[in-house]
Amino acid sequence: MSLKHQMCSQKKMVLMSLWVLANEESYHGVAVRFGLERGNCHRLFTHFCDQMVKRTAHYIKWPMGTSASIYIYIYLFLVTDLLLLLLNKQAITICPC
Repeated sequence: MSLKHQMCSQKKMVLMSLWVLANEESYHGVAVRFGLERGNCHRLFTHFCDQMVKRTAHYIKWPMGTSASIYIYIYLFLVTDLLLLLLNKQAITICPC
């Protein structure tokens, strides 16, 4: 970010972004709530989202190789069993209308 746009603290940017994600409020309403300009609010939110996406590889470690195939097998097995359980428990009634 350029110096021109660094008027908002990191704390305010994170709080504002979490507010946008958690509430159905317009950028104008969020900007007023946090004391920002409407365009600045949108830009800060998109910057926050971009930064979070860039950091996902650091925090999320996907399994690789043999362990990945074991996890996939277990997942598919559990999902299949769950679907079968749900389908067997459902009573589908067809009424002639």
